[in-house]
Amino acid sequence: MLAQESSAAATPVRPAMIAFSAPIQARSAFETESRSHRMMSAAPDRSASLTIGNAIGELEKVAAFVDRFGADQRIPQSAVNDLNICLDELLNNTISYGYDDRGTHNIILTLRLAGDLLTIEIQDDGKPFDPTKVDAKVPEGTLQSRKVGGLGIYFVKTLVDEVEYRRVGRLNVLTLRKVVIAGDVNGDC
Repeated sequence: MLAQESSAAATPVRPAMIAFSAPIQARSAFETESRSHRMMSAAPDRSASLTIGNAIGELEKVAAFVDRFGADQRIPQSAVNDLNICLDELLNNTISYGYDDRGTHNIILTLRLAGDLLTIEIQDDGKPFDPTKVDAKVPEGTLQSRKVGGLGIYFVKTLVDEVEYRRVGRLNVLTLRKVVIAGDVNGDC
């Protein structure tokens, strides 16, 4: 889906933060009203979190973060590529359409690898939006006759094995799951 860069993208944001440390606990970095970036805990070598601001320019940090996690965990490149496509689509939409104000907001990404299950969690305090409710069927018609948009959620639902949404207080919490076979970083999953 093509998304237009909103004026929020011009808002200066603080640098992204990456955390690799102790096990993740069920809590949200949005539990306080503070706008400062926070780190969530992560299990050593198996889980990592990144906090970004709600600006399109932050997407480069996300791609680098996913690439590094994939290389560190020996996740096949095809799975890393799929994940980057999904996150680019979902985060672009969140940043472009998820906020009614021009304020700075935090978006938290957590990647976990447990055995052969890769779990991606996205937390944001944007407007409630459940992508699992979007009809993700293959668009009909020619490229010229189709309306712009509508392919992003289709791509996401096609590239991962499971998509789960829940609203927790003021947060959208989107969880993606994909089975991967770690080891051969150049192979397919």
